[in-house]
Amino acid sequence: MLTHNQLDIRWLSDVCRCETCGSSWAQGAVVELDGVELLRLSPSAHCTDPTSYTEEFVYHSILKAMDFTVKESFDE
Repeated sequence: MLTHNQLDIRWLSDVCRCETCGSSWAQGAVVELDGVELLRLSPSAHCTDPTSYTEEFVYHSILKAMDFTVKESFDE
């Protein structure tokens, strides 16, 4: 039985505006469990190879950080 009370997700974003390459946007999150940081996925928007995390990736990362096994399957 889980004994945790509160899972807080603070969504982060980063924007880069470059005169040469144009604009770039990235997203991430900081996750706290009962007030203690569980996960930090910091976004970094820049011209080449920005670091961004989808909501799906964030939720999967939360489950893995809490020692859940994530098994996915798809109906055909």
